[in-house]
Amino acid sequence: MATKANDRQVGGYHYKGSDYQHWDFANDIKMLYLPGVASKYVARWRKKNGVEDLEKAVHYLDKCIEVQINVLPSVNRYAFFWRFAIANNLNMRDAWVIWLIMEGCWDTAREGVKGLLATTELDALEAS
Repeated sequence: MATKANDRQVGGYHYKGSDYQHWDFANDIKMLYLPGVASKYVARWRKKNGVEDLEKAVHYLDKCIEVQINVLPSVNRYAFFWRFAIANNLNMRDAWVIWLIMEGCWDTAREGVKGLLATTELDALEAS
């Protein structure tokens, strides 16, 4: 019998331990591709590629701004958002940025990611 896609992961463990993965969240709220990828990078940056994932999120948000993506409203997106944030143990800053992406607040979301990058850079300086 074939396993379900959520029962396996190709490369790494950054989605393990969650019963509600990012692709389920993005699908449930009918998130478009560009914001979906941006929010994926914010959701996983602490568990996978760190600063590089945040830089990729900024890049995708730049494209959202450039092409003026409009968010498609989803009736239950708030319940799905909280389910995702809790299931993935997101801290409040990361969750807030994903919320802004979900809401289509591209400039503010971009600044939020830049704030995460600045905090990461400060942490690296303090550690050295």
